[in-house]
Amino acid sequence: MPNALFLKGKNSFAVDQVEKPSAKAGEIVIQTKAVAISSQDLKRANHGESGQFGSDVSGIVADAGSSNLKVGDEVFARAQTNGFSEYSTALVGSVSKKPTSLSFEQAAVAAGGLHTAIAALFWEKALSLARPQEQRKWFAPEFVIIGGGASATGAYAVQLAAAAGYAVIATAAPEHHEDVRKFGAIHVVDPSRGDLVEELKKRTGGGRSKAALDTTGGDASVKLAGALKANTDRPSIVVSIADPDLKALSVPDGVHVKSVTGQEPEVQAFAAEVLSGEVLEYLAQGRIKPGKATVVDGGLSGVQKALERAAAANGGETFVSVL
Repeated sequence: MPNALFLKGKNSFAVDQVEKPSAKAGEIVIQTKAVAISSQDLKRANHGESGQFGSDVSGIVADAGSSNLKVGDEVFARAQTNGFSEYSTALVGSVSKKPTSLSFEQAAVAAGGLHTAIAALFWEKALSLARPQEQRKWFAPEFVIIGGGASATGAYAVQLAAAAGYAVIATAAPEHHEDVRKFGAIHVVDPSRGDLVEELKKRTGGGRSKAALDTTGGDASVKLAGALKANTDRPSIVVSIADPDLKALSVPDGVHVKSVTGQEPEVQAFAAEVLSGEVLEYLAQGRIKPGKATVVDGGLSGVQKALERAAAANGGETFVSVL
């Protein structure tokens, strides 16, 4: 029987055996090779939940179900909260074939960060930006603000928005500024600045930006909202992937905050479609660079250490457990 990691309460874990899953309708089974630590994993561990967990996986198809995939295909996907297991399951709509240019570790990072960035930027119910393949041109810079440009999602979001022709302004800790500029940001601002809102307005032509993505949570959505152009007729949008309490946020009239976590089946299907139809080619071509994957040894037994390192990190890398 395969092994799996279980939450047993707040930051308490145990490895136990489980039945090997079989693919139900609309699912595949993946022999898990790597799992990336996500913000959702950290939340579940800190909130004292119980049961299996883990979502951002890569591996080999073990049961293709009724999908067009084949047993043996190398894939990455959003697992159904059972990623920290030798065999995980995923909805077919969330699965993408792994490019040969990506390692399993890099692909696990892409499973979360890239899927979520695509949904937040391009989904019609999120920021609904133009995609790179549209080759949109503007007479004046069209600004987009990416909060947390060195995070797993932020790094991909900066690259995708820049590839689509937007003038990207990002926030990141000073030690990550050079990397975020390499991703395509034209300016990078330290989010700890006391005058962050004013600086973001300055860098966006006096507050001309109408779109922002918050990948960090906390009060970042409120600050990003304050830097956008407020227009009650056509409100500017902040998309947060941190699952905020939207009713508790105080933002200017003419600016709306939306939440997109990337866990919704509709979002996963959209992201997978854009990946297969467009973005996987950019990865293969090197137009989009994979996120940094830092491997933490120990397999399932090392996940607790990986979670601790992820909680203490300040962006720039994603911690990955290899099974």
